[in-house]
Amino acid sequence: DPGSLDADVTEYLTDKIMMRYEYEVQKLLFTTTTFSNNATLTTATSWNYNTTTSAPIQNVLSATGAILKFSGKRPNMAVMGWEAFASVKENANVYGRIQYVERAMVTADLLAALFDLGMVHVGTAAYMNAGEGLETTTSQTFIWGSDCVVMYQDPRPGLKKPTAAVTMRVNEYGRPYNVRKWYDEGFD
Repeated sequence: DPGSLDADVTEYLTDKIMMRYEYEVQKLLFTTTTFSNNATLTTATSWNYNTTTSAPIQNVLSATGAILKFSGKRPNMAVMGWEAFASVKENANVYGRIQYVERAMVTADLLAALFDLGMVHVGTAAYMNAGEGLETTTSQTFIWGSDCVVMYQDPRPGLKKPTAAVTMRVNEYGRPYNVRKWYDEGFD
């Protein structure tokens, strides 16, 4: 029912819960103690600066080599924030590789092909980073920022299979969540 208040509230709250989950995942993945083999690019090599030393394709290939060496698994996914994606779209090294293709437009699918990965996800969720009650229009920020993670995710993860950033959940009838409705009567 499109006008159902119960359904609208459930969808809204589910979106907020999943956004918080995404926020926690990003914080976990980009805490330097989580993964010991991480790289922070300096100003000259950062994807945010379109310099001759800014080389996203080579950076991802370097990450691929490190993951292969340490895990024996070839990475198949990257997740990057909107800010990183916007920088890569304008990077001269990336554009030089695609300038003669049909549309010469950098998309997530094209980046996956350039990076030799199965998929690239671009995180676009934003949240208010001010304290409660202190919300202003200037406190809005992207969850993923300018970060990018390259990883291997097993298509059929299991308890003893190497994989990154997977949460195991029990499904009931193919659905990850169940919503039950109840009424608390007697409150005035």
